[in-house]
Amino acid sequence: MADACTALCQRWVKAKEGDLASFTEADVKQLNSPQLIEFVALLLQEEPLPLSHVKKMQEVYQLNSVKNSEVRFRWLRVCVRAHWEEAVPLALKMATEQGRMKFTRPLFKEVYNFSKYSDEAVKTFKEHRGAMHRGAMHPVTAMLVAKDLKIKKNVLCAGSVSVIQLSPQMQTCISG
Repeated sequence: MADACTALCQRWVKAKEGDLASFTEADVKQLNSPQLIEFVALLLQEEPLPLSHVKKMQEVYQLNSVKNSEVRFRWLRVCVRAHWEEAVPLALKMATEQGRMKFTRPLFKEVYNFSKYSDEAVKTFKEHRGAMHRGAMHPVTAMLVAKDLKIKKNVLCAGSVSVIQLSPQMQTCISG
């Protein structure tokens, strides 16, 4: 199972521009969801792919249309790491709608680390934080994303926000 994922990942990593035509929809047609998740996760462990590779991957595999959150989350991170500007709104949309820390925090981080879109990540977070605090995002997730985006606590806490009591261990985790 993992061998097919590793082999496909390495084909993409080692591919030159001239090799891109060798990739087809059949490469992923036989992969089940866990394998597709593993394939994209393996890509994240490598150096970012060139933008041409990521665009070709979208062209042949249509990963932007995958509904599986685990696949979509990893795929959007691959896209943003490759500095595909068209993926930034998709990543921010998932980050603001999903709400789960395992998806939200890494997506905001990826966009923030794409220097051209750092301000957009902060702006989007600030625009949506009210809705996030009303249930779409756990307050601890919002606090950690704010830390990742280097938003000062007094800016984050402005307005009407629920106050939560954190354990000493959580306070250490957040401040450390």
